[in-house]
Amino acid sequence: MAAAEAVPFVAPPVKEFSTSLPTSLPPSNVATPLPVEHRGQTPLDPRRLTKSPLLRLPPELRTLIYAYLTPAQTISYPLGPNTAISALSHRPPPRALLLTCRLLACEALDHFYRVARFRIMLNPPAPLADPHFQRLAHLPQLRRIRNLGVLLDWDLPKVPSYARDAGAAGFEFGLEAGVPFFRHVMDRGRCADMMRLAKRLVGVLDAARELRGLCVSWTDLVEGYWDEKKAVLEVLVGALSARGVKIVRGDIIASNEKEAQKLFDGWEVAAEGRK
Repeated sequence: MAAAEAVPFVAPPVKEFSTSLPTSLPPSNVATPLPVEHRGQTPLDPRRLTKSPLLRLPPELRTLIYAYLTPAQTISYPLGPNTAISALSHRPPPRALLLTCRLLACEALDHFYRVARFRIMLNPPAPLADPHFQRLAHLPQLRRIRNLGVLLDWDLPKVPSYARDAGAAGFEFGLEAGVPFFRHVMDRGRCADMMRLAKRLVGVLDAARELRGLCVSWTDLVEGYWDEKKAVLEVLVGALSARGVKIVRGDIIASNEKEAQKLFDGWEVAAEGRK
C-alpha cells in the first residue's frame, strides 16, 4: 500500500481589526448614561484630532447643535439609585457625539455642564441610598457640576423605618393619635438630622470647584422650630456664598408659608424653568 502524501499546512489568513472609535451607534431605547469624566487626560493636540465635518462649522452654530442634543428633560436618578443625585434637568449628550472626537466631546460636555442642574434632596427619614454622601464625594462628575439644586424636605409623614426597627413603633402610634409629645420629639430629631446632613453636604461640595450656582427649594410640614431651620439654611448657604457661588431661591411649599418665606427674605428668586 502506497504511503499517503503529507498535506502541507496552510495558516488561515490573519483578520485585521480596526482600532478607531465608531463614529455612530445604533439607536437605543435606553437613556444615554451620564458621561464619566476621565482623570489625567492630556491636553488636546489639534494636529491629532479626528477631523469631523462639525469642526468646520462656526462655534456659535455648534453650540446650537449641542443645545438641540441636550434638551431640557428631567431625569430621575441619572447616575443610578445608589447616589444622592436625585434628578437632572437636561439630557446628557448622546454617546455617538462623544465618540466622534475629543474636541467635540469636550465642547458638548462643557455646554451640558453649563446648562444642566443636578438636584439633591435632604430628607433624613427617606431611604437614602447614600445617606452620608460617600458615593457623591467620589463621583467624577462632582468636580464639574456648575449648577446644583438642593431641596430641604422637612416632611415627616410617619416614623422612618430605622426608628421603627429600633423599637420606636409607639412613636408612630403617638403621631397618628396626635399626641404633642411624640410630634415634638420627632420634629426636634428631624432638625438635628437636617443639620448633620447639611454640614456633611457642604464638606463634600468642597470638591465641586466649578460650582457657580445653588438653588434652594423648601418643603415643610413641620410646625415651628424656625430658629433651628434658619440655622440649617445658614450652614448650607454660608460656606458656598463665601466661595462666590450665586444663591437663589426655588419653590417653597409649607404649611406656614408666611414664616417660611421670612427665611428667604432678600433672596433672588430662580428664573422660571431653572428651579
